[in-house]
Amino acid sequence: MRTANRMVKAAYGSAAKLDCDKCERAVSRSNFSKHKKKCKGIRVRESRSEIRKRSWVKHRAKRVGDQRSRRAAQSFKRLQELREQLDDVKQVPHPPKPTPKGLKGHPLEHLSHNATLVAYIYDQVKYNELLSSLWLKKVYLLLHSDKHRHMPSHFQEESVWNLLEETCKAFSAYKDTVLNGDGDTVFGERVRLQRYRDYLETRYTARVNDWLIRCEEIDRENAVLSAHVQVMIDGFGEGKNCKCLAEFEEIYKAGFVEKDKDNEAKTKAKHVESEGERRFRETFGFDSDSDDE
Repeated sequence: MRTANRMVKAAYGSAAKLDCDKCERAVSRSNFSKHKKKCKGIRVRESRSEIRKRSWVKHRAKRVGDQRSRRAAQSFKRLQELREQLDDVKQVPHPPKPTPKGLKGHPLEHLSHNATLVAYIYDQVKYNELLSSLWLKKVYLLLHSDKHRHMPSHFQEESVWNLLEETCKAFSAYKDTVLNGDGDTVFGERVRLQRYRDYLETRYTARVNDWLIRCEEIDRENAVLSAHVQVMIDGFGEGKNCKCLAEFEEIYKAGFVEKDKDNEAKTKAKHVESEGERRFRETFGFDSDSDDE
């Protein structure tokens, strides 16, 4: 059975060391070359990591500013996308409301396509015998322009009045035909109107109810999705109401003011601490490279 070779981390201070002739300190082999140059007063070339650190300190303000500007632009773009998504959710249309099949070729054909209006007229004459003289007279009066003002408010529209006026002209001749017609003709018309009334009360009403249920489902789905998107928009805080990138960027950067102050205070404290340690080591002759453990 083969055993995988594992690298064991060397203990701190176990690296081989050399003695410096000038300062008589024990320095690890890896740092001896640099230490020797320092002791001789030779300027040591900075390492890449030191160059990067110095460059970062020098250009930190500009780099951080550019970085935050880019992030602000990305965040504002995301905010715009969420706003558009919220508008799309709110504008999701309902499926079209079902329309009744109508009485094809009948004087009431145009009126029969308006389910609410024809149901209202049927309801006004429901206690009268279908196609009786009294029934025909009441329907004619309901269609007449002189009676429009007595209808419910949701029928007080010009389009409804035009429809009633158009139907009234055709119904006037139809009324005379029915009153003067033979029994078979009247019976056939009565059966046709009765079937259409039953259709409106049963199959068409069921279709409308299904449509209402579907609309409620769409509204619930949109409400859930809208709430989710709104929560994401609220996550932008004060910037959620910004209309332009400049305004959003100003608010975005203002959120880092306190953070920058804290970082600056920590950096200053760390620098003071490092300076104190350096002076202590110079005074008492301690060096991290010469510690033996």
